[in-house]
Amino acid sequence: MSAPVKIQYLKGIGPAKAKLFERLEIQTVQDLLHYYPRTYQDRRLNMPPNEYNADSLTIFKGRVLRTQQIPAKSVLIFKAVLEDEKGEQLECTWFKKRMYRAFRFDPFGQLKKDFHLNNEVWVIGRKNDRGAMFGNQITVDEYYVAADVMTQWHAGRLTPIYALTEGLTNKQFRQFMVEALQSPTLTETPEILPSAILQKRKLLSAPQALKAIHFPNSLAELNVARTRLAYEEFLLLATAWGIKRTQTKVLAKDYAYEIKKTLLTPFKEQLGFDFTGSQKKVINEIFSDLLSPRPMNRLLQGDVGSGKTVVALCAMLLAVENGYQAALMAPTEILAEQHFLTFKRILKDLPVKVAILTSSTKTAQKKKILQGLADGSIQILVGTHAVIQDNVQFHNLRLAVIDEQHRFGVKQRSKLKEKTAKLDLLTMTATPIPRTLALAFYGDLAVSTISELPPGRQPILTECATSKLAYDRVRSEVQKAVRHILFFRS
Repeated sequence: MSAPVKIQYLKGIGPAKAKLFERLEIQTVQDLLHYYPRTYQDRRLNMPPNEYNADSLTIFKGRVLRTQQIPAKSVLIFKAVLEDEKGEQLECTWFKKRMYRAFRFDPFGQLKKDFHLNNEVWVIGRKNDRGAMFGNQITVDEYYVAADVMTQWHAGRLTPIYALTEGLTNKQFRQFMVEALQSPTLTETPEILPSAILQKRKLLSAPQALKAIHFPNSLAELNVARTRLAYEEFLLLATAWGIKRTQTKVLAKDYAYEIKKTLLTPFKEQLGFDFTGSQKKVINEIFSDLLSPRPMNRLLQGDVGSGKTVVALCAMLLAVENGYQAALMAPTEILAEQHFLTFKRILKDLPVKVAILTSSTKTAQKKKILQGLADGSIQILVGTHAVIQDNVQFHNLRLAVIDEQHRFGVKQRSKLKEKTAKLDLLTMTATPIPRTLALAFYGDLAVSTISELPPGRQPILTECATSKLAYDRVRSEVQKAVRHILFFRS
């Protein structure tokens, strides 16, 4: 395969537009081909309802019967009446803001050229019946002259819609994608899957799948393309996880833990409550990992209020009583402060020094904390992203806990691991995301679950709801709160 072609050399792009593509992390033509649509619009005429039909979107193809330009107080209006082959008519409207100074050019000049009498055009827009001379009127979002050779990529088909950046339109993006699909880069796309798998699974080739994912001729072809690309992505991911598992198995810690109970026993005695059966089970799983010769990589999951924090603190105290340091990273200052105050309260009678580091930490205090981390006098650090800054150096960090792990990126977690050669990692969440679950099933992430709440805690019900149902419930609760406020004010 030849060297990757930079995106700026694709017809119509150039250096200026290439910078816009860089915002989307598209630097080569190959990157562009693998930038898949976020959704599609079914712009075929008279199609039965499907998931890509937008209820408010009107697709119409017809010849121009007449046009009219209407001056108004604050806007300029251009109208065109189209008639399709069945005799149905549609009134199309465009608006332009009226400028305080006179236009140096006709704002509707291109429209007048394209919408000359009897010319056939496609229009895509939203229904707007107010002020219409006919029953059907739309405000036009896009239009395409039927005779234009590029129109076939924008109308009359399943049309791709991409996630964009300011300065790029979907019309432009589709045109650049057509250029990419017609370039040698497509034919040079490497085939990762063996031919035996392609035949056995009846999968498209890589070039066929890329063509179909961007410009499918049917819903069936779109689904086939998705299947092929998803299969390839999952195969690569599973291979990477397999490599990672192998690396983990051969990686050995050059440090060890011993349950000395110099801190754990007094900690348990002064807690004021007993661990639940589920907490005890999870603590044993975590301790087993810490005592093993291989680094821990475990997810601790449980509902809000199930006691994840105190379980994590047990693990951190095991590290401290073995002469090591531990760190807890939270996504927000409020959560970090909450953990810090909890630790200070629970550990007040134990010889454990805890500190908090966030972006709001004052310079003088931060200097003391950095010194304490470097010489080992600070044994537990609680903080936000400030924990992974380059100037934060630990004396002997061995255990890292990440709360609300789904709110941190892979690079951020990796940066925390870089603080020491080998590290035991415990991540916590109340809402495991699909990627986390996938790592648990197929990767090297072990899972501990706190399945019961401490006595007296209100049960938490987790439901899967549509966006409409979620908004309806929020609206209902807000209305209840408003009525409550109005009642007491009256």
